[in-house]
Amino acid sequence: IFVGTRYLFELKKNQEAFLWTNSLIFLCLCLFGIYEHNFNQSDFDAILLFSGNPLPAGTLLIILSASPMVLLRNSYSWRIKFILSSSLIIALGLIILSAKKSHMLGLIVIFLCLIFLINRKYLKFLTGFIFIFAIVLYFSDSTLSKYKSLSNLNSSILLRAENYFFGLHIFKKNPVWGVGFKSDLAQHLEDYKLKFPDKIIKSKYHAFIKHEKTFENIVLAFLVEWGFLFSFVYFSGLVIIFITSWKKIRAPPKNSSGILIISVLAGFTAMSLTFDTLRAPDINWAFHSLLGLIANISNE
Repeated sequence: IFVGTRYLFELKKNQEAFLWTNSLIFLCLCLFGIYEHNFNQSDFDAILLFSGNPLPAGTLLIILSASPMVLLRNSYSWRIKFILSSSLIIALGLIILSAKKSHMLGLIVIFLCLIFLINRKYLKFLTGFIFIFAIVLYFSDSTLSKYKSLSNLNSSILLRAENYFFGLHIFKKNPVWGVGFKSDLAQHLEDYKLKFPDKIIKSKYHAFIKHEKTFENIVLAFLVEWGFLFSFVYFSGLVIIFITSWKKIRAPPKNSSGILIISVLAGFTAMSLTFDTLRAPDINWAFHSLLGLIANISNE
């Protein structure tokens, strides 16, 4: 995806077409999210956006938000800017309704990047987000109860910590090539001793690993499933692309559109430390497409 978009987006018109296509998809997802929240009663009014899980659904909204954010910097009519701004506000509302810690982490990182990397005037957008957050909680008792339940962090933190130890246990046995994508991880529990046996029941943890097949961290997931060789090449490539693009974008005169995209990618990176983002095909496509776009913007 990155190689294809890297050459496809050399033309300015192709970059514009990509941004508008993403913005249209973003708007459609926002409208469907409103419908899903109001009429889907199968999973406690969860917003899934065709993904079957609110985590990748909210993450897709966050990474697609880069396109309308960039377009808003151009001189369009007030109607177009109103639609783009409204889609971003709706997306924020849907993400708040999802009540996921990883989404909040990603949004905070994005706002901090916008404030400190571009201009302090973006502080008003952070204030606006806090205002929308308060409004949603005030009018939605179910959402308020979700956030109250997040205060009980012991179980989720222990489970994530156990995943890290279990992942390292598997990695030590297959360090170079990994165990393969979506392989049966439960078989490796036979010679593994839980680090928190007083808090986590092994039979339940076995069922969790058997069903979810996740480590809730994309770096650990790649190391375990793809092995060190692939992971080293892949993440080294990402670091090189980010560093070279950032150096060019921040050089005078600064490219604000590029910094906007990098801010969104920074928030996405933070979320990737809390669940396996790149294993979702649509998120994988959106991420590597933005990577190809930022590489071209930095070269202009």
